[in-house]
Amino acid sequence: MSSEQQEIHVQILRTCARFDENYWLERDRNAGFLHDLHRAMADDGWLGIAMPEAVGGPGLGITEATVMMQAIAETEAGASGASTIHMNIFWLNPVVKFGTDKQRARMLGPLIAGDEKACFVMT
Repeated sequence: MSSEQQEIHVQILRTCARFDENYWLERDRNAGFLHDLHRAMADDGWLGIAMPEAVGGPGLGITEATVMMQAIAETEAGASGASTIHMNIFWLNPVVKFGTDKQRARMLGPLIAGDEKACFVMT
């Protein structure tokens, strides 16, 4: 990994460390969307990791997003945590690449900001 990718890895581990094993055990028992993790990732600026700067992202790439997903999965969050964030990163990449300016503005900005409704309603 590049030094930038290593730093992303460290920062994601730091974000996930806010949630201890008891938090994850409770989430596993109750299932559902991981609102707290989603909010923390949004607040720390990670939801838009692969989004262009023009819509509020840092303009990094899919490789950096993959580093982020790996780091989440390495923590107690595991696959559940990675799945919660996964949709924000990879799901809308076709809109980043092929969408109109209007579609990008409508879909990507809210997603980057952590609007949970944007995760589920993309029409």
